[in-house]
Amino acid sequence: MRTKIAVGAEVDFITKGEMEQVLAEHRRAVAKMLRTVPIPKTIEGTIQLDATGAGVIDLGVPNPGRTWNVRRVSVSYQDPTAALAAGIAAIMRGNDPTNPLNFVERIGNGTQIPGANKYSADQLVLAQDEHLFIRVSAGTVSVFAFGSAQVLDSPKGTVYDLDLEEAPKLSRVV
Repeated sequence: MRTKIAVGAEVDFITKGEMEQVLAEHRRAVAKMLRTVPIPKTIEGTIQLDATGAGVIDLGVPNPGRTWNVRRVSVSYQDPTAALAAGIAAIMRGNDPTNPLNFVERIGNGTQIPGANKYSADQLVLAQDEHLFIRVSAGTVSVFAFGSAQVLDSPKGTVYDLDLEEAPKLSRVV
């Protein structure tokens, strides 16, 4: 029940129940906002190359109801500061890293390991059932290859503004 007192100024009172309702609405709004905000993450993996100098680094898969907007993928050997070594790496997506149809592109535009690729907003997006793989071939036998990716982990349907000058901004949730 609202009560107003007018004595040169107007004072508005609300009951405890009304205040609890206002706070509950505020909590719901904050929780909804947190579900729609992208979370920047770095995902990493490693593999020891086999006798043919090959291996697949599985960087994982987005959680149910979420997508990964990939911003950067990189691969290196044990010492990331070492000079370029033999071997090439390819970015693969999907559930089978050996399927040529899952090929995205070679890391470093076909240069040797180490290398990295960067992506603009919405250029490489993975759905909840797609893995992000780095497939290494013709590498140095028995060494470890390290892979990482920087992703924006977002609710499914999040769309970003393409803005080269600023970090991507949340523009719409469908």
